[in-house]
Amino acid sequence: MSLWYNEKVLLQALQLLLQRISKEDLIIMVNIYDTANELARQLKETQEFQALTEAFDEVKKDNNGETFKLFKQFEAKNVAMQKKQQQGVQLDKDEISDMQDLATKVTAIDSVKNLMQKEQAVNQMLQQLNNTITSPLQDLYHDAMPDDADESDNN
Repeated sequence: MSLWYNEKVLLQALQLLLQRISKEDLIIMVNIYDTANELARQLKETQEFQALTEAFDEVKKDNNGETFKLFKQFEAKNVAMQKKQQQGVQLDKDEISDMQDLATKVTAIDSVKNLMQKEQAVNQMLQQLNNTITSPLQDLYHDAMPDDADESDNN
C-alpha cells in the first residue's frame, strides 16, 4: 500500500467521524483549561482587581517603601506560621506574640487597611466564582444524598 492510499483512507475516516460528531460533542471537547485561562484574563480586567492593583502599588510607595518592607515581613511570618501549623508544630508564645505585634503595626497603616479591603472584595468575587464553578459537584452530591436528617435517623 502506498502512503497516498493510507492518507486517503485516514482522511475518509476522519470525514466520517466529523459527520457523526454533533455540535454538542464539539462544544464539550472545548479545553476547560482554555476557559480557565480566559477567566484569569477577565479577572484582571475587573474593577475589583484593578482596585487591588492600585492599592498594592500604593503600599509599595507608602512611606518611601518602608510600609512595603513591613508588609512583606508580615506576609513571610504569616506563611511560615501557617506551614508550621500544617506540619503539626506547636507555635510558642513568643512567635504568637511577635506575630500579633507585627499584625497590629501593619493593620494600623491606612494603605495596608485599604489593600486588605480591596483583597476582601476580590476574595468575595472569587468565592462567588468558585460557587458557580463547583455547582455541578454540589448538585451531584445534593441529588445523591437526602436533605432530610430524618432519613438518616431511620437507618
